[in-house]
Amino acid sequence: VPRAVVNNVFAHNSNAEEGMLQEAKAELKQAVVLLVDISGFTRLSDRFQGLGQEGIDSLTSTINKMFSTIITHVEDWGGDIVKFAGDAVIVIWECTEATMQENVVKGTNCALELEREHGIFKVHVPDANTLEFADQ
Repeated sequence: VPRAVVNNVFAHNSNAEEGMLQEAKAELKQAVVLLVDISGFTRLSDRFQGLGQEGIDSLTSTINKMFSTIITHVEDWGGDIVKFAGDAVIVIWECTEATMQENVVKGTNCALELEREHGIFKVHVPDANTLEFADQ
Protein backbone atom coordinates (compact mmCIF):
# COMPACT_ATOMS: atom_id res chain seq x y z
CA VAL A 1 0.00 0.00 0.00
CA PRO A 2 1.51 3.35 -0.97
CA ARG A 3 2.76 5.49 1.92
CA ALA A 4 0.45 8.36 0.86
CA VAL A 5 -2.60 6.11 1.28
CA VAL A 6 -1.42 4.79 4.66
CA ASN A 7 -0.81 8.34 5.91
CA ASN A 8 -4.28 9.39 4.75
CA VAL A 9 -5.95 6.42 6.47
CA PHE A 10 -4.18 7.10 9.77
CA ALA A 11 -4.92 10.82 9.54
CA HIS A 12 -8.67 10.24 9.25
CA ASN A 13 -9.23 7.11 11.33
CA SER A 14 -8.40 6.89 15.00
CA ASN A 15 -8.94 3.10 14.98
CA ALA A 16 -6.81 2.44 11.89
CA GLU A 17 -4.04 0.84 13.96
CA GLU A 18 -6.57 -1.73 15.16
CA GLY A 19 -7.43 -2.61 11.57
CA MET A 20 -10.81 -0.89 11.58
CA LEU A 21 -11.36 1.68 8.86
CA GLN A 22 -13.96 4.21 10.02
CA GLU A 23 -14.00 6.53 7.05
CA ALA A 24 -12.63 6.66 3.53
CA LYS A 25 -11.90 10.17 2.35
CA ALA A 26 -10.71 11.24 -1.07
CA GLU A 27 -8.45 14.26 -1.18
CA LEU A 28 -6.82 16.11 -4.02
CA LYS A 29 -3.05 16.20 -3.43
CA GLN A 30 -0.09 17.70 -5.22
CA ALA A 31 2.69 15.36 -6.21
CA VAL A 32 5.67 14.97 -8.47
CA VAL A 33 5.17 11.88 -10.65
CA LEU A 34 7.81 9.67 -12.26
CA LEU A 35 7.03 6.85 -14.69
CA VAL A 36 9.87 4.34 -15.01
CA ASP A 37 9.33 2.12 -18.05
CA ILE A 38 11.49 -0.80 -19.16
CA SER A 39 11.75 -0.22 -22.88
CA GLY A 40 12.37 -3.29 -25.01
CA PHE A 41 10.43 -5.47 -22.59
CA THR A 42 8.07 -6.90 -25.22
CA ARG A 43 10.98 -8.07 -27.38
CA LEU A 44 12.72 -9.55 -24.35
CA SER A 45 9.52 -11.23 -23.16
CA ASP A 46 8.89 -12.78 -26.57
CA ARG A 47 12.41 -14.22 -26.66
CA PHE A 48 12.14 -15.75 -23.21
CA GLN A 49 8.63 -17.16 -23.70
CA GLY A 50 9.80 -19.02 -26.77
CA LEU A 51 12.05 -21.08 -24.50
CA GLY A 52 9.26 -22.63 -22.47
CA GLN A 53 9.35 -22.86 -18.68
CA GLU A 54 13.12 -22.20 -18.47
CA GLY A 55 12.61 -18.97 -20.39
CA ILE A 56 9.67 -17.89 -18.25
CA ASP A 57 11.68 -18.57 -15.07
CA SER A 58 14.63 -16.58 -16.46
CA LEU A 59 12.33 -13.71 -17.46
CA THR A 60 10.78 -13.63 -13.98
CA SER A 61 14.22 -13.56 -12.36
CA THR A 62 15.40 -10.80 -14.71
CA ILE A 63 12.34 -8.61 -14.12
CA ASN A 64 12.54 -9.11 -10.35
CA LYS A 65 16.17 -7.98 -10.43
CA MET A 66 15.28 -4.89 -12.47
CA PHE A 67 12.33 -3.96 -10.24
CA SER A 68 14.49 -4.49 -7.15
CA THR A 69 17.03 -2.02 -8.56
CA ILE A 70 14.30 0.50 -9.35
CA ILE A 71 12.71 0.11 -5.90
CA THR A 72 16.06 0.70 -4.18
CA HIS A 73 16.67 3.94 -6.10
CA VAL A 74 13.12 5.18 -5.52
CA GLU A 75 13.40 4.53 -1.77
CA ASP A 76 16.83 6.19 -1.64
CA TRP A 77 15.31 9.34 -3.15
CA GLY A 78 12.24 9.26 -0.86
CA GLY A 79 9.73 8.33 -3.56
CA ASP A 80 6.58 6.31 -3.02
CA ILE A 81 5.72 3.55 -5.52
CA VAL A 82 1.99 3.72 -6.12
CA LYS A 83 1.65 1.18 -8.92
CA PHE A 84 3.41 -1.50 -10.90
CA ALA A 85 1.91 -1.32 -14.38
CA GLY A 86 3.21 -4.20 -16.48
CA ASP A 87 6.85 -3.37 -17.15
CA ALA A 88 6.56 0.11 -15.63
CA VAL A 89 6.56 1.62 -12.16
CA ILE A 90 4.63 4.75 -11.18
CA VAL A 91 6.30 6.77 -8.42
CA ILE A 92 5.15 9.88 -6.56
CA TRP A 93 6.66 12.40 -4.21
CA GLU A 94 3.68 13.91 -2.41
CA CYS A 95 4.27 17.60 -1.74
CA THR A 96 2.91 21.03 -1.01
CA GLU A 97 3.61 24.27 -2.84
CA ALA A 98 6.47 24.85 -0.39
CA THR A 99 8.09 21.46 -1.08
CA MET A 100 7.29 21.16 -4.80
CA GLN A 101 10.69 22.34 -6.06
CA GLU A 102 12.56 20.08 -3.63
CA ASN A 103 10.53 17.08 -4.78
CA VAL A 104 10.96 17.91 -8.47
CA VAL A 105 14.71 17.80 -7.83
CA LYS A 106 14.39 14.44 -6.02
CA GLY A 107 12.28 12.90 -8.78
CA THR A 108 14.55 14.21 -11.52
CA ASN A 109 17.70 13.03 -9.75
CA CYS A 110 16.14 9.62 -9.15
CA ALA A 111 15.39 9.28 -12.87
CA LEU A 112 18.82 10.53 -13.91
CA GLU A 113 20.59 8.20 -11.48
CA LEU A 114 18.59 5.21 -12.74
CA GLU A 115 19.44 6.10 -16.32
CA ARG A 116 23.12 6.76 -15.59
CA GLU A 117 23.72 3.65 -13.45
CA HIS A 118 21.29 1.20 -15.07
CA GLY A 119 20.32 2.66 -18.43
CA ILE A 120 21.40 -0.47 -20.26
CA PHE A 121 20.76 -3.88 -18.72
CA LYS A 122 22.61 -6.81 -20.25
CA VAL A 123 20.40 -9.88 -20.18
CA HIS A 124 21.51 -13.39 -21.07
CA VAL A 125 18.95 -15.33 -23.09
CA PRO A 126 19.75 -19.06 -22.94
CA ASP A 127 19.31 -19.68 -26.70
CA ALA A 128 21.10 -16.55 -27.94
CA ASN A 129 23.73 -13.98 -27.26
CA THR A 130 23.33 -11.39 -24.56
CA LEU A 131 20.59 -8.85 -25.30
CA GLU A 132 20.76 -5.24 -24.26
CA PHE A 133 17.75 -3.11 -23.57
CA ALA A 134 17.16 0.20 -21.94
CA ASP A 135 15.52 0.88 -18.60
CA GLN A 136 14.19 4.39 -19.11
